[in-house]
Amino acid sequence: MKKPTPASLTRVRFAGAFVLAAASPLSAMSPDDLAVFVSGEAIYDTFRIPALIEAGNGDLLAFAEGRVGGRGDSGDIDLVLRRSSDGGDTWSDLEVVWDDGANTCGNPCPVVDWSDGTIHLLATHNLGHDHESEIIAGTSEGTRTVWVLSSDDHGATWSEPREITSTAKRPDWTWYATGPGNGIQLRTGPKEGRLLIPCDHIEAGTKHYYSHCIASDDHGRTWRIAGRTPSHQVNECAVAELEDGSLLLNMRNYDRSKRARALSRSTDGGDTWSVVTRDPTLPEPICQASMVASDGGRVLVFSNPANPSGRTNMTIRRSRDGGRTWSKGNVLHAGPSAYSSLATVGGREGRAGFACLYEAGEEHPYEEIRFRRINRRMLGLDRDHGWVANDWTELLVPGSLDGWHILPGGTWAWNDGVLEGRITKDDPRHGLLVTDREYDDFEAVLSFRITKGDSGFYHRVEELGDAIGVSGFQAEIDPTPEVGGLYETRGRGWVIKPDPTMIEELRARSGEWLEMRVHAVGGDVDVFVDGYPTASLRNDPGRRRGHLALQLHADMDVEVDFRSLRVRPLEPKTDSIED
Repeated sequence: MKKPTPASLTRVRFAGAFVLAAASPLSAMSPDDLAVFVSGEAIYDTFRIPALIEAGNGDLLAFAEGRVGGRGDSGDIDLVLRRSSDGGDTWSDLEVVWDDGANTCGNPCPVVDWSDGTIHLLATHNLGHDHESEIIAGTSEGTRTVWVLSSDDHGATWSEPREITSTAKRPDWTWYATGPGNGIQLRTGPKEGRLLIPCDHIEAGTKHYYSHCIASDDHGRTWRIAGRTPSHQVNECAVAELEDGSLLLNMRNYDRSKRARALSRSTDGGDTWSVVTRDPTLPEPICQASMVASDGGRVLVFSNPANPSGRTNMTIRRSRDGGRTWSKGNVLHAGPSAYSSLATVGGREGRAGFACLYEAGEEHPYEEIRFRRINRRMLGLDRDHGWVANDWTELLVPGSLDGWHILPGGTWAWNDGVLEGRITKDDPRHGLLVTDREYDDFEAVLSFRITKGDSGFYHRVEELGDAIGVSGFQAEIDPTPEVGGLYETRGRGWVIKPDPTMIEELRARSGEWLEMRVHAVGGDVDVFVDGYPTASLRNDPGRRRGHLALQLHADMDVEVDFRSLRVRPLEPKTDSIED
């Protein structure tokens, strides 16, 4: 039975979808925000659970749950859609993609199959009078079921919903959710082309919460359960493929002893997952979040209400190293906010930036679902210098210093995957960790954190055997505006210092961990810190062959940490830096 349509609306059925033409236009919040779904609009009391993707033709598709009878998670709930063909400046009338009368159709999680542009929309269903607590307890009339709708015309029309519960859900699972947010298609490896949807479920006996994924290896024709997390207290999740082909699962965390996002990784396309950890740099109040990958998987963008005490402070962050470290973040809305969905814009690599669809309001988070375009500059990616290829060599292997030798003073020690360098002000010798190998032309990328003192990344240096230890160039590592400058030890001293204004902007965006890239070919040397070009030399007469080294400066207290140092040799004058 169809729901009654108010006189102010028209509803037209087409290929499995409806169109609702609203009498009033969308409300603009600010030049940066647009309210795409406004609670109370059309026949809906509340809109919740946003999901956003860019279709193969460049259209943005914004999905949500249209809740008829109230704000709650059960009852008469439809899957609705709006589209934008101009990058989010304007949006179409409201379309109803799935309406099953008084029942619940929800948890939208779309994925694009980039081989032909087909969009598969994964979703869940239950009887409208069955509540979540009853489904979990096993006292409901029905249960949660899993469905897929597909579109081969970039979301203009949709197939009838097709149930996949028998292969996507185990019989001993009660509550179940797809996404919400977006799925991914794997780019590389033996599972290349696999469609992967992040999901969660609750076990009947234990009532434990787990995250898992479902996968399709035949372009959406069939779906099956892939791996689930080895431990519980997690549920709604987002998945991204990293540059090396591994996967990162970012999960809602129910362990209140650690009020932060839960993480797990997979190296087999999602069939198995690693031990669950928590990332204290991603605080959360127990809420859904979103994450997408760009730039070949090296860059991750993440959004959530970043307040461990409540659903406020919608924040977007970026990682340039596959989720090892995160920026401080940009606040989209400091007030009430909850679920969100991110999408790359300008193709899978996000060359035109990103977009965020998120729940927000002034009194509570469920007043509106807002849209925000996120340009690369906002995330410090406008000056990005490309990503690290898979064939680089990692020189810092946790627990080992093979391939290195130490020149005294100070100390170097591994602690929980971090190489800690420490020296005190009463030590007159530079502490140096030096590669056994020498390098000519090379490119290196290192991840560092410095809280005190002065350090540096030496390159092409010569060992001296005295208290200074080496001679040659270092890229400066310190907490001051000189970070990323080039200094020549036992030579010219400071050769080039970065622009202090640029460093101030860099630090305003970055987190405690920074990424440095050094590119040296012949006499040309370029240094970047978190994508910002901090130093550049052309045809410099300095040394062109020597060791790499990490420094602890003498005569001061220094505390510096390193997590990664990847290097690749370059052919003379054939490899150019990407600005």
